[in-house]
Amino acid sequence: MCGSPNKEQVDLEKLWTEFSWEERREHPRRECTEIVEYISANSRDKSIKLFNAVTKDVSKSGACIYTFIAHKKGQRLRIIPSSALYNCSIAEVRWSQHIKKNIYKVGLMFIK
Repeated sequence: MCGSPNKEQVDLEKLWTEFSWEERREHPRRECTEIVEYISANSRDKSIKLFNAVTKDVSKSGACIYTFIAHKKGQRLRIIPSSALYNCSIAEVRWSQHIKKNIYKVGLMFIK
């Protein structure tokens, strides 16, 4: 139906706008693509390893990165300062999504 919208259609559009993809983060994110380094500790074998990641976006309170290994929610990572992640030294993994073979998208919340 392509004519003028009736009241029911307008109400549905209003609901969709209110409850859909609105930004809920405390600080706005900015697009930022940069290779960064971080340290992850393995509690099982007490090893510490240096890894690379690529930032997708960054804010004052967190970032989204692409990594080559899986991380668990709640895991803490020590961030090596860079121009993209200059205000953070420790981040907590909030979520992790497997994208494709050996590539993971990870949401971080900055702690320190």
